Amino acid sequence: MGGVSAGGEAARRRLPQLRHQCGEEAAEGEGHRPAGAEIGDRGSGSSPHRSEVERWLQRLKDAYDGAEDALDLLNYNRLKRKAARRKERAVVRGQVIIRIAEEDWSDDKTKAMMWGYRHLPAHLQRCFSYCSLYPRGHTFEALQLVQLWMAQGFIKPDDQKKRMEDVGINYLNELVSRFYIQRHNRVSYSSGAYKFVSYYTLHELLYDLAEKVSRNYCVRIEGDRQSEIPSTIRHLCIPANKLNENKEEICKLKKLRTLIVTRGEGIKSKADGVANIPNSLKQFSLKKLRVLVLELNLENLAEFISEMKLLRILQVSSTREFMLPESVCTLYQLQVLRIKSASSLPKRLNNLVSLRYLEANSDIISAIPDIRKLTSLQGLENFPVRKEKGYELEQLQNLNELRGCLRIANLENVESKESAIAANLKEKKHLDTLQLAWRDGEDNVNSNLDVEILEGLQLPPYLTSLMLDGYRGQSCPSWPEYQTRNIQELALRRCGMLEELPPMDQLYPYCRSLELRHITILKAVHTLPPRLQNIAIFRAPFLTFVTNEDLQLSQDDKRSIGEVMRNRTQE
Repeated sequence: MGGVSAGGEAARRRLPQLRHQCGEEAAEGEGHRPAGAEIGDRGSGSSPHRSEVERWLQRLKDAYDGAEDALDLLNYNRLKRKAARRKERAVVRGQVIIRIAEEDWSDDKTKAMMWGYRHLPAHLQRCFSYCSLYPRGHTFEALQLVQLWMAQGFIKPDDQKKRMEDVGINYLNELVSRFYIQRHNRVSYSSGAYKFVSYYTLHELLYDLAEKVSRNYCVRIEGDRQSEIPSTIRHLCIPANKLNENKEEICKLKKLRTLIVTRGEGIKSKADGVANIPNSLKQFSLKKLRVLVLELNLENLAEFISEMKLLRILQVSSTREFMLPESVCTLYQLQVLRIKSASSLPKRLNNLVSLRYLEANSDIISAIPDIRKLTSLQGLENFPVRKEKGYELEQLQNLNELRGCLRIANLENVESKESAIAANLKEKKHLDTLQLAWRDGEDNVNSNLDVEILEGLQLPPYLTSLMLDGYRGQSCPSWPEYQTRNIQELALRRCGMLEELPPMDQLYPYCRSLELRHITILKAVHTLPPRLQNIAIFRAPFLTFVTNEDLQLSQDDKRSIGEVMRNRTQE
């Protein structure tokens, strides 16, 4: 930046005096806050009047007029350096700001925030304003919100090696830290444990701001409210029964990037105008569309889907089953496909090499042949192994972007240890939960091949949860300690031939939860994990726990104890 102007120098000299007069010294260490955050500083004792705030803002604007470098002394970048040390206090103050704005700014609640919005980085402005496309009070999941930003090209990583979703989460966290988006937590019960799950909303005050700043390129039509659709609109949310009403205006939208068609009020049958929706969509200019969300079960989807070559997200939410057309397989830039009501998928779906997320019934996902081609896929909840070509365990070899939970079923169809090694699980560094299942778990057939298969399936390096279901070996596999030491949850179910467990204090030092279910001939557990907190045992009639004192018993004592245990089981 060049030299500071005379006005800037004057403003810089006057800054301490302004700080004192406006009470800024009390807030010197605050982190990122929306413009007008100083209201909260002064309002902690008594609520400020609107006129006083307006005079204060006007004095700042006059002082810094024409001096960008002087303005930088007061904007968010200056305050960011000390945010970490006083984050908790900033959160409280942010809540006070919103409450005061609601009480005292009855004329224009968003005026105080508008000034701060103008100083947001451009990429955060786009991400924040896009949220106005959804209804007031809508709850967002972090990943789904980031996926929308990705589809629109809002996320620009500085480092090309960084994952787009990770950069998007950083954007979201920054908007939360600046109080533009609110984070909430709720308790959810999953996999036998209670966990905190986060979701995100926009406060009504900030939703008003998002609507105002996005009105030239983002429109949401609700109920009977009539809204103009300017030709500059890029993102549109509209009820199905309003499509024909606004057909002429929508046909003029040559740069439409997002189209969300909601069910709308009063839509119950095709007689309400739903039958003509495919024809309406076909008339629109959809070649540049990035996001298409349909909350209706539309027939003849193939008639207009094939021209959307730039589509990144396709979501069809319907209560009735439908068939996904073959034309979807030509959308080579598609990243997210949500079709939970689809009854079948096209055979050539593996052509979608950019697909990152596929949300559908697990049974129809397992019917996709040669799934190995989807190397960008990041979620695959269930993979049943078959003996048919295109469904072998080796299909997992190059799916190294998989994350979260993976269940590999029907392992009785794996024919050799080499096939298990070829699955290359050790390279799937983002998996944290693995479930390995055999269908014939109750047959009580000793299978040495099961042991070899488990040893060939080298565990992912950062695995925290492991389940074996229907395993038919007599002993556990000899996994090296570095593959099991991070496991915190271990479950063994229907392992009908398992007689003994290895020393668990060495293999599973960080295990907190242990489940033993239907282990009918397991006789002894010699050591338990040192950090164990929860243990659940079902149908393990011969199981005994061996302590250090037990190891010192004489042979006569051991025989006596064994006799007592046998009598108990016979009773």
